[in-house]
Amino acid sequence: MAQGIQVDAPWTEVLVVVALDIGTSYSGYVISFLDTYRRRSIDEVQARLWRSGSITTFKAPTCVLCNANKEFHSFGYEAEGHFSALPDDDEDPSDWYFFKNFKMLLYKEQDLSRGTELLDATGKKMLAIDVFVMCIKYLKDTAVEEAIARVEELKESDFHWVVTVPAIWSDQSKQFMREAAEKAGIENSHLRLALEPECASVFCRDVAVRKSLSHIGTVTDLSTMESGSRYMVVDMGGGTIDVTVHEVTENGALKEITQASGGEWGANQVNTAFSAFMIKIFGAPVWKKFETGFPIEFYEFMQDFERKKCSKPNKKVNISIPITLSELHKENEGCDLSMSLKSMNLSGTSVQFKQGNRLSLDAELFQKEFFASCIENITVHLETVIQRVPNLKRILLVGGFSECLLVNDSIKKTFPKQRVILPPEATVAVLRGAILYGRDPSVIKSRICKFTYGFDWSEEYNPMIHPRDKRINTDDGPYCSDIFKKLVEVGEEINVGHCSEEIETFVTYQFQERIAFPFYKSTQKSPRFVTDEGCTHIGTLYMDVPYSREGVNRSVFIQVQFGGTEITAKARDRTGQKVKSTRFDLL
Repeated sequence: MAQGIQVDAPWTEVLVVVALDIGTSYSGYVISFLDTYRRRSIDEVQARLWRSGSITTFKAPTCVLCNANKEFHSFGYEAEGHFSALPDDDEDPSDWYFFKNFKMLLYKEQDLSRGTELLDATGKKMLAIDVFVMCIKYLKDTAVEEAIARVEELKESDFHWVVTVPAIWSDQSKQFMREAAEKAGIENSHLRLALEPECASVFCRDVAVRKSLSHIGTVTDLSTMESGSRYMVVDMGGGTIDVTVHEVTENGALKEITQASGGEWGANQVNTAFSAFMIKIFGAPVWKKFETGFPIEFYEFMQDFERKKCSKPNKKVNISIPITLSELHKENEGCDLSMSLKSMNLSGTSVQFKQGNRLSLDAELFQKEFFASCIENITVHLETVIQRVPNLKRILLVGGFSECLLVNDSIKKTFPKQRVILPPEATVAVLRGAILYGRDPSVIKSRICKFTYGFDWSEEYNPMIHPRDKRINTDDGPYCSDIFKKLVEVGEEINVGHCSEEIETFVTYQFQERIAFPFYKSTQKSPRFVTDEGCTHIGTLYMDVPYSREGVNRSVFIQVQFGGTEITAKARDRTGQKVKSTRFDLL
């Protein structure tokens, strides 16, 4: 068989599609009923509202609280509230497990596995996949309960699920999230992973955008984008910035113009800069003791800063210093905070310690100390992408961090030639777009391959072309090992559903009943061997090949599907029968 196309079937007649967005800082979901989808009214697909006191948000904090037995207790605002109230209830926080900002592990961890562990707020360990399962299961169960409350006849089997992931995640991280979703009770055939900036792009393409970035009353009306339009989507979350560029094709589908890119420049980088400034003032020992010894006070202090960083400061920003932190500082330094500021040459108009245990910061210093590095990383990266894409006229900002006014203004000033747009309800643009993508994945036509992919292959040894150190002996004679069997190339435009050319492979040994092909990626276009520079082993493709009298003449035909949000494979034997057990294990 030659190369082919295998596109995911649409869910246009599925009764309920739920999109789940597990964010670094905040998470949420939206529900799409079939009647709403048929009316093509994405505006009716509303996100669940989460409440904490007088606060109402489209998403809940991505926090999971477990008891001493590592059993799930609560999620979101409820988890925050219970964890904060533990001292008042005469309970020791160290007896509990409190997890926050744990999604970044799937971006940072180079050796991600099913045994990877997370550290909670008090330094205790728990399996990462268990925490993700609890988070997904809570959102899933809550969504099912809400939907059935609206339509009593629904069964869980009526639900299909879209789980969003960053486009810059590794293939291993995507498999980790899929397995967590399945362990949370979502059936594999009812589950799709969707790339977050793509979802936002689909949403922005289909919905008129009526809100300008300036927030001064000007209305920018981007009707459904015409064929040939190119635009950048910047998904700005708590952990990462995810960037993609799309072009609208003649039939209205989207094709990717550059590889998805980004980095760890989300809202949490601002938090890191804030912590560094606090260390400068209080000293590393005091700050560490405050963070680990008083996790409740530390968490509430950081939450207070979280609220302040979203607004644009006027002249001064006042930060309330917890009494515990002040006392720890005085105990360690032997003087109050105002004296320490003087000794560090921080006192004056830019930084002042005021009555009521308040630290007053000049607005210019607030922006420089906490936002400058983050904004520079973002704008430099966007400039690099823009230089590679001619005729790029629009930049769409989505995600929770996109509503930070300091970041908005900086992007608009840096790119005056592009129209910078903040869609309405930008924090849930990804979720709404995930519904559209989940219903009809063909809305994405093609993607740009981020790496060269291939197998660790062997072929009959030829001393004229193969290095001697690559020779191995088998039951079928000498072979050359470590050959990089290229399937697709970095930078190549891959149509969604693209299947590689069929590869026939034989068992190596007479009684072999399983074939395992190490799977590699490379930053190089045409590596010769898997041991070449830039090649990385990312997993293994397994296939069961039952023993028969054919011995080493037994073979299977393999095809690998690229261009989707995940890499998949299928295999058949010589008779055309599908090999039942064919799977990638990237963990």
